[in-house]
Amino acid sequence: MIERRAWRQFDWKLLLVVLALCAIGVIFIYSATFGSERNVEYYHKQLLWILVGLVIWALVLFPDYHILAEWALVFYVFLLVVLVGVLLFGHTVHGSRSWFHFGLFSAQPSELIKVVAIVILARYFSDIRSPDQLNPTEIGIGGLIVAVPMLLILLQGDLGTTLTLIPVFAAMAFVSGLQRKHIAIALIAFLVVAPLSWGLLKDYQKDRIRYFVHPEDEPYGSGYQALQAKIAIGSGQLYGKGLKQGSQSQLGFIPYRHTDFIFAVIAEEKGLFGVLVLLLLYLMLFHLIFEGIHTARDRLGILICTGVTALLLIHVSLNIGMVVGLLPITGIPLPLISYGGSSMLANFLALGLVVNIKLRRYAN
Repeated sequence: MIERRAWRQFDWKLLLVVLALCAIGVIFIYSATFGSERNVEYYHKQLLWILVGLVIWALVLFPDYHILAEWALVFYVFLLVVLVGVLLFGHTVHGSRSWFHFGLFSAQPSELIKVVAIVILARYFSDIRSPDQLNPTEIGIGGLIVAVPMLLILLQGDLGTTLTLIPVFAAMAFVSGLQRKHIAIALIAFLVVAPLSWGLLKDYQKDRIRYFVHPEDEPYGSGYQALQAKIAIGSGQLYGKGLKQGSQSQLGFIPYRHTDFIFAVIAEEKGLFGVLVLLLLYLMLFHLIFEGIHTARDRLGILICTGVTALLLIHVSLNIGMVVGLLPITGIPLPLISYGGSSMLANFLALGLVVNIKLRRYAN
């Protein structure tokens, strides 16, 4: 249970920032889909997922995070089995076989296993007796913890989600004592393996990379998304065209405008000013999570907060990077903003763990 004095230290600022981001998401999901037949369904479902996420947040707060870490292995194995089930019986959406459909709702298990993998990895690294320096065996075992779900997600055809686990592992290993020579070896190995992996990519994934540099070479094909997003962002100028007034979004030129490309809708309708407000909220969110890293009472708490920070940061970076044309399109949602239940629940679960750790920073 949580001590009474700990409740007085509840991080209301973090909750308010999260709710502000969620509110922005709902507003622009409504705006982006305005006029479509599913407009009401989209933002109503998003509100439902936010409410469910808040319930998960509350439930995660009560048990000590050490107890959650002990049970994480059970959830990890369960989700690995589910990922295998997705490969066998799942549905394919946009080239990725990573979904289960349940009537009106869909679930993407790969979103949840990222959070569970963080807890498992934190538990493993925190139990190492020599915390100042990781040896190759310890690095290998830690890498295996993330490599198994990465492989299963990659087999589903979801390269973007697969890549998000790499910086999570790197950040947690670095905090746990990853040596410089091991970092150098990893970088060399990546540079060698990356070109060889080209043959493993699917055709649409190759096209995304090929037309990332020159999207104008395929303006009505693989380069279409990137070009339309840039047009939307540029046309927003300083203050934007106004809610429900964006030509690119309202006329449907921006694909997946309520999911992966919602940042382009925000930039078009609220301009640079709206983008800066959004980035400021994310900056505040990361600052509050960093407080958890600095105030956590043990290595387990520090590592979980580190993993959550890395996961959310890579999501924000990849999503905004692909929308503005700095990175290839990967299909990564914008945390707490993009439409989607699996991503929303995973975000609330991750942030609930951070608040759990901050609440127990005074425990004996």
